[in-house]
Amino acid sequence: MSNVRFDHKSLGYNGDEDRMEYACDIYGQYDKINKCVGYCKYYSIEPDRETVYIEFITIYFNHRRRGYATKMVQELLKRYTLHWDYKFTKDGRRWYESLIDRNII
Repeated sequence: MSNVRFDHKSLGYNGDEDRMEYACDIYGQYDKINKCVGYCKYYSIEPDRETVYIEFITIYFNHRRRGYATKMVQELLKRYTLHWDYKFTKDGRRWYESLIDRNII
């Protein structure tokens, strides 16, 4: 899965939440074509832009269980200190625990 690409975007400052918000589209390559397989939304609390909190990661149904969400976490860990709010879906909780078991986080 070396052909994963991330397109990070700043969504700007959210004054109601007092934070900078970001989104990232996740792309995988199929038949030599980059295809969006999911996205992530994350944020930093001002003034610390070195620490981010993942709000959610969504991988489209046909692309799940192929490592894209894990690659997204690894991408964020290269750029930031990562914190979790521990609000997970049932599947998300199992995935998060697998990240711990595999020493990714």
